[in-house]
Amino acid sequence: METAPAHPYWPRSLSLPGYVSSARPGWQCAGAVAAAFAALLALGWALGGAGGGARGGARRSPAQRLAVAWFLLCAAVHGGLEGYFSLRHRHLAADTGLLADIWQLYGDVLYFGTEWRAGWAHADPHPLYFWGYFVALNALWLLIPGALLLQAGLRLAAAQTAFDRPPHKAH
Repeated sequence: METAPAHPYWPRSLSLPGYVSSARPGWQCAGAVAAAFAALLALGWALGGAGGGARGGARRSPAQRLAVAWFLLCAAVHGGLEGYFSLRHRHLAADTGLLADIWQLYGDVLYFGTEWRAGWAHADPHPLYFWGYFVALNALWLLIPGALLLQAGLRLAAAQTAFDRPPHKAH
């Protein structure tokens, strides 16, 4: 009987038929992701500043420019990584392309709830991985959208309050 190759995922007993180890070290994947994210954030910052100020439009705040950068980053993650997964999910375990390697490192927000309910049985217990990757990086996908939702809700409430005010009568 042929045994499956060892893999770095948790639980260690997980069967991944056809799994092929990456030829790239993790730092190369992380570096590629960091460089792509930095470029996307810079592009989003630049696009977020377009149209304001010099041409007479309202100048955008740094928070608004960061929101544009955030949404551009989200589009790349969801369109790129998840799109790649949608097209290649049947062969991902044996795929050694850069996107496949990055996708194997990608986690999502649902990971928090499922892992908590399972007693953290599927997570690497190393503190750097757990707190750095699992908690800190995934928390961004909760905190930033949460802050943007709160901001939108407050602005909607302020607009509704202004709309509901009785009109001012001139004497």
